[in-house]
Amino acid sequence: MYCLPYAGASAEQLYSSWQQFITNKGFLDIVPLELPGRGKRFKEQYILDFRELVNDLLNNIKEGLPNNHYAFFGHSLGGLLSYEMSHLISDCEITKPIYLFISGCDSPNEIVKKEMDLSDAGLMNVLLNYGGTSPQLLWDKELLDLYMPRLRSDFLALKSYSFVSNRKPLDIPMSVFHGSNDKTLVGETTEWARFSKGKIQYKSFNGGHCFIRQEISAVVKTIEQTLRTSLG
Repeated sequence: MYCLPYAGASAEQLYSSWQQFITNKGFLDIVPLELPGRGKRFKEQYILDFRELVNDLLNNIKEGLPNNHYAFFGHSLGGLLSYEMSHLISDCEITKPIYLFISGCDSPNEIVKKEMDLSDAGLMNVLLNYGGTSPQLLWDKELLDLYMPRLRSDFLALKSYSFVSNRKPLDIPMSVFHGSNDKTLVGETTEWARFSKGKIQYKSFNGGHCFIRQEISAVVKTIEQTLRTSLG
């Protein structure tokens, strides 16, 4: 399962611990999908255009995509990226994912309604409101100076996103996760029903926007059970 991070995060740092929560180690492999400018792609330039970023991510994995079963998991920005990657894959002659997990992410038609303040003060508000950020980062100027350009680049990419209203829905089953106390979402999670003809399930977890950091065991358990059921 390819896992995409939220804005500003490193996929490797966020998802590297998930494998240990898989009950059957041979059933599911967790594969963090890193964005440019962080982790093992630290030396690469940030990509500020959303479509270009989607193409970049797909180009990095398409040769290694399995011919049988794989899935996507994406949280917040990663949810939208995984959705758009699934569309791009469906339009190409590439084996499509068997399942899509969207987490902490508004539906595409709602995301474009969000106002974005990309000033330093605005980004600090994002860090405070979204949660999931180390207190050490918030009070360490040197760390912030390294982190802010990465966070800003991800939001610039998100700001460039254009919602396509007349596109056919995906034909992929989907689960939509959200935190029970997430105040950052502007729409209802059920809006995602418009974007796939496949079966859609909804699941709430304890916590706010970054619940996946505190509820790793519950999230991974739900994913594993869902995929086992989907595969029959």
